Amino acid sequence: MIKKKILVELSVILFLTFAISFAQDKDTFRNNIQVKIDGYASDTLFIGYHLGSKVYVKDTTFVKNDAGYFLFKSSDTLDAGLYMIIANPDNNYFEFLIPDQKEQNFTITASIDSNHFFSNIKFTGSLENTMFTVYINFIDSMGTEKKLIEKKLTESNVSNKPELEKRLEGIDQEVLKYQDAIILLSPDYFISKFIKASKYPIIPESVRKNGQNSIFYYFREHFWDEFDFGSQGLIRTAFLENKLEYYITKLIVQQPDSIIVGIDNVLGKIIDAGNKKVFQFAVTHLLNKYARSKVVCMDKVYVHIGSKYYCDNNQAWWIAEEQLQKICRNVDRLRFSTCGKFAPQMDLIDVITNESVNLYAIKAKNTIVVFWDLKSKKSVVEIKILSKTYPPKISNEVEIFGVCNTKNESAEEYKNELTRLGVECINAYGESSIIEKIFELYNVTTYPTIFILDENKKIIIKQVGSQDVINYISRNNK
Repeated sequence: MIKKKILVELSVILFLTFAISFAQDKDTFRNNIQVKIDGYASDTLFIGYHLGSKVYVKDTTFVKNDAGYFLFKSSDTLDAGLYMIIANPDNNYFEFLIPDQKEQNFTITASIDSNHFFSNIKFTGSLENTMFTVYINFIDSMGTEKKLIEKKLTESNVSNKPELEKRLEGIDQEVLKYQDAIILLSPDYFISKFIKASKYPIIPESVRKNGQNSIFYYFREHFWDEFDFGSQGLIRTAFLENKLEYYITKLIVQQPDSIIVGIDNVLGKIIDAGNKKVFQFAVTHLLNKYARSKVVCMDKVYVHIGSKYYCDNNQAWWIAEEQLQKICRNVDRLRFSTCGKFAPQMDLIDVITNESVNLYAIKAKNTIVVFWDLKSKKSVVEIKILSKTYPPKISNEVEIFGVCNTKNESAEEYKNELTRLGVECINAYGESSIIEKIFELYNVTTYPTIFILDENKKIIIKQVGSQDVINYISRNNK
């Protein structure tokens, strides 16, 4: 019965709004939005828009016509998405849709209430915004009722708890039915894509009875089912960015190889949908996310995204050549020293014994490679801690392999300083050109830079401190 009533109401809205928009005169401007707000004292009004999770001001107007309407006009169309009218100076706002390139000439009327909030918002000439306003009002009313019930349930003397809990379930069902009704009536409209993008998978009872693991895997498998990656307007909502973040951080194991699989999965769906702007937004967001990441080993994810989507076959059509080359240089700088890779070979000279020392000749369960500098106090402290914690030739469990930046010191000076410091682990040196190349392969830019290798010299962890090394060895070498 509820669904039937919703369908009737929405059908009336569709018919009436279509009739109004059809009757309006066309404007020579491709974008012409007129806004009148009763009780609004300021002479300034803004239009803002969403781009992912951020909000930007698109336009400002100080112009009112004789009828008191603020005029936003342009010879260019606005990109589809979720926009807002923003008040000056308190930044209160209400949202509206730009659904496509055609529906960009309409009128908005509203009022300012005693609390300086917008009310009585109405659209003339915009079918989707009339539907959107009714939808938002419905969602707000359901949300208000839900909060009141949830607050009531926290009270100690609730006498009708079962009835309240049943009503909560009823609210969720009403919202779903309302959303489904809009999608059924207007499947190709942006509002339907907007609503579908906001939805999350509903777990069937047949899956629920199989336990939490089945629920999790079903939820992850169907996470993107309702999302239309071909709809460019969804870039200008928070949904795409928020869902990318949720999918990558909550539904994928936080280990580089698993994250890479997850990223390739979602970017593959976006590529298949064929909208280049959606792909641009998603891959740019992910590249920047992992370029900024301070989590150990996550540079492997950055290298993968940079290699596969930017450098190897250049799908990043929007980037200037100079910027692309910069990304590719960063990728090349990192690609040989990511976690899971075999450490680049080092064939150097032991500064104490003056004998050849080869990284891959070391037989130990873990090899700790420490790139350090005599002039760095932190470097000296770290190499001393590790050298004393894991003295050489005590066992085959752990071996320290130090490589010092000796550009300005001779081998003799290096040797004397090691003796003075009491550092007894392997410390290697070589010609400046060789050391420089090794530092480049390991992407050594700060001192100390420490790697933990396994018995096959595969990089397990990188860019950690001495205490991190000690903790790791203690946990894993029992």
